[in-house]
This record gives sequence, C-alpha cells and structure tokens, in this order.
Amino acid sequence: MRKILKNSILVLLTILLTVSLFSCSSNLVAGKYDTDWMLGKTSSEIENRYGKFDLLTNRDSINEKGDYIKCGCGYITKKVGKSASKDDEFFMIYFDKNGVACEFKENYPRPGG
Repeated sequence: MRKILKNSILVLLTILLTVSLFSCSSNLVAGKYDTDWMLGKTSSEIENRYGKFDLLTNRDSINEKGDYIKCGCGYITKKVGKSASKDDEFFMIYFDKNGVACEFKENYPRPGG
C-alpha cells in the first residue's frame, strides 16, 4: 500500500512540474526571450536585460533619450557559419514611434538575403 501511495505521489508531482514548466515558458521565444516582459519596454531596457542587439533595421531611428523608434532590432537565434549568412535567423523586436516594443517576429531572415 505504501509503495502504491509513494508512486502515485511521484507521478502527481511529475505532472505538476511538467504543467508548471510549460505554463511558465509559454511566453518565451526559443526559451530565452520573455516577450510578455518586453512588451512596452524601450530598447535600452531590453538591452540592459539581454545585451546589445545583433541587428538593427535603421540605425538612425533614435529618439532624444537614445532609444530606437520606428524600427526593428534583433538578436540572432540561428547562426550559419562564422560570418554573416543569408541563412542566419533573428528574433526581431519592433519599436513604435514612442520607442516601446510593440511587435515580435521569430525566425526573421537576415535582411538582404
């Protein structure tokens, strides 16, 4: 009887752990980028947490605070080879006219192919 109870508790704990891990990671892109946290944040706030962007769609779109506006910034998620490749992919974050993150795209191909 104790063995059955012990195994039942173990199975239940495994199921609970699996469900909690799935629900916690549902807002993560590739297990790394928390889009729920990023939404509404400035480029500076995102770079403070995740580091300098690997890709900018327009380096000249900066507001007076130094944040990117009306452009996209990205982190490389798939690197092919040692130098830039048309097969590289990025997680892109798009900023609106106010400089806050408003949209995200996964598996974004390197511009210019």
